[in-house]
Amino acid sequence: KKVTSFMGMFSGWLVYDTTKVVRIYDKRLSLLYYGLVLLIMNYTFYSLIYNKGYFEEEQPVGAMNIHLSAGNSVRKPTSELPYCKERECIYWDESEILYSLGTRDVLITTHVESDRQELVCTETESFGKSCSWKTIPGTSSEYYIAGVESLTVEIDHSAQAPVFHEQWLQSRDDDDVTSYVYAGTCKRMSGVLMNPRGDIPRIAAEFPVHQLDRVNVSLLLSASHSDLNETNELTNDTYRRSGIVLNADLGYNNARCSGKISCAFGTVPLHYRYRIYKVPDAQFFHEEFNNHNSTVRDRIIRSGILLKVQQTGNSYEGYITQP
Repeated sequence: KKVTSFMGMFSGWLVYDTTKVVRIYDKRLSLLYYGLVLLIMNYTFYSLIYNKGYFEEEQPVGAMNIHLSAGNSVRKPTSELPYCKERECIYWDESEILYSLGTRDVLITTHVESDRQELVCTETESFGKSCSWKTIPGTSSEYYIAGVESLTVEIDHSAQAPVFHEQWLQSRDDDDVTSYVYAGTCKRMSGVLMNPRGDIPRIAAEFPVHQLDRVNVSLLLSASHSDLNETNELTNDTYRRSGIVLNADLGYNNARCSGKISCAFGTVPLHYRYRIYKVPDAQFFHEEFNNHNSTVRDRIIRSGILLKVQQTGNSYEGYITQP
């Protein structure tokens, strides 16, 4: 009796659970089950391996300068340019063609309207003195800028993930060691200009290290399926005359690369890609004034390619980092 009572004290503890397995013989339920398993495995692979879900992310910040160069372009006679048959054409120097609207926004002039204006003032008893600018007859002119498509856009840019880069510097004992995983300039990074999605080939141009990014204006237009001679449906003028807006997405990344297995489990030096997007039917012009004196001024209206470059992308930090 003593032994029985002793064992009874622990009878509530001396137990364990086991699993009961039920085998389902149903083709439809089996297909649904294995389909869900496959979806979960694919999602896990995409999130963790391809999309680097196990990394911390930081959006890079940077700066840039945009210039215009004639490069190796050759000026053709205006008689050989089709759009010069519609209106007078004039060759400008590239420094005059490029009008900076900031470090990331520039206007590449394709069409110009100009006139001289005079300040005309009138005075009445009811309204007093009022003044307005009037165009002086015979001073108006309008023309295209010839050869714009043959010019070359030069972009000098840099980017860094400030927090990741600072942490990397603090973790290194050797100050002479330089890493471009979290920071770099375009001369230290490799980059590409992408064609529109779905186009073959996918890459329109490659930008090697140790050089500025140089891309022809005609290639920028084709990378967004744009043509200055196309008609803007809202203005019923060509984009050469009304202007066009191109948004350039400059995205940085230090994780994805060309499908290599090594990239799936670590980071690589910071690199970048451009994608160019045309804003449908958008036009752009810029009006400027040059004053001769208090009553006479010149007005210049520039239309052209508004190129807006936005630095985007992600920098990743993980436990495995390639040098």
